[in-house]
Amino acid sequence: MTMPGNPLEAATHANPWSYYATLLAERSMHYDDALKLWIAFKAVDVAQVLRDPACRVRPLDQPVPLVLGNSPAADVFGNLVRMNDRDKHVALKRMVNTVLDTLLKDKLEQRAQYWVNKLLEEIKPMQAGSGMATFCYRLPVSVMADLLGIPEEKSAGIAEWVGDFIRCIAPGGTPEQIAVGQEAAAKLRACVQEQYLSAQAATNGSLLQSFKQLENQNEFIQLPQIIANSIGFLTQTYEATAGLIGNTLACLSDYAELQQRITSTPELIPALLEEVLRVHAPIQNTRRFVAEDTVIAGNKISAGSAILVVLAAANLDDSVNPSPEEMDLSRRNPSLFTFGSDSHGCPGKDIAISISAVAVNCLLQQGLNLSKLARPVRFRASLNARVSELAMV
Repeated sequence: MTMPGNPLEAATHANPWSYYATLLAERSMHYDDALKLWIAFKAVDVAQVLRDPACRVRPLDQPVPLVLGNSPAADVFGNLVRMNDRDKHVALKRMVNTVLDTLLKDKLEQRAQYWVNKLLEEIKPMQAGSGMATFCYRLPVSVMADLLGIPEEKSAGIAEWVGDFIRCIAPGGTPEQIAVGQEAAAKLRACVQEQYLSAQAATNGSLLQSFKQLENQNEFIQLPQIIANSIGFLTQTYEATAGLIGNTLACLSDYAELQQRITSTPELIPALLEEVLRVHAPIQNTRRFVAEDTVIAGNKISAGSAILVVLAAANLDDSVNPSPEEMDLSRRNPSLFTFGSDSHGCPGKDIAISISAVAVNCLLQQGLNLSKLARPVRFRASLNARVSELAMV
């Protein structure tokens, strides 16, 4: 089997692990002339990039991608906590964490179980066809929309809009995807804002209610920022959780002994999900943009440079995770870069694991026949995500 030619191709390659192992063994952080990017992939270098204040999530002169223009998609993108740095990022992340602190694990799992049951009946993902991929995408968006306080009947439409919006803002989006995503962003913004401003959202114990209590606390937390980051709850769980569920099922289908162990001992599912996040990371890479001259791994990196941060390779660095390609459910304190780290570490890891655990457990307990997964597994087209789009035969 041929290896990918670069880290962007590796994200959806059938076998990225050999490529990452070769990188880790034979290369150090370097500049790729073809990609015009610095490439960081060793755990120590990735950690340094993610904590270096000179490395920003967006270029200083382009806080919003130019292709988004002056559109609703640009407005949402520009106000997302993960797309901002410094003072605005600190304020928005404090807001997001405060809201998430109101989300009880029992409630999250209860709503996840409700939506698993509902979508199993509606989509029938265990039957032949592409319903399993649809199930994986619909579930996290439906759960988070429910927790935000958005009416159930809007769930399917929201999932479609979220998918379109993500394709619009992802690296490599086509002009058609950008146009469709801009329309989707307008629909998402109108839907979430309508619910946020309604009397129901103020009194139903939803996450939108929690957001209401934080509005106008400082200059960085106004209505546009709240609406954008409410949408962020939907978009952040979409690919990451869909990928975690799909990649876990695909992994189990490859290892009959592991599947039997998990089916008979479902309390091991969270440990399995942690290892899938590390070895089969749904988010393979991210980028940082250098705002001022800095030195990383002995390299002088000039302001204006961009760095491709290969999170999936860092997960497989044996200097931090011994026997890195082994799915070890007893692994203690693994180094996991999939959700980033330091100030921009994603706070949604526990949500993704909770929703995925309910889904995987329910599917296995209801007799999902993993030998019926279509092969080879198809991945969502992406330069940075590895999301198995499963089908049954």
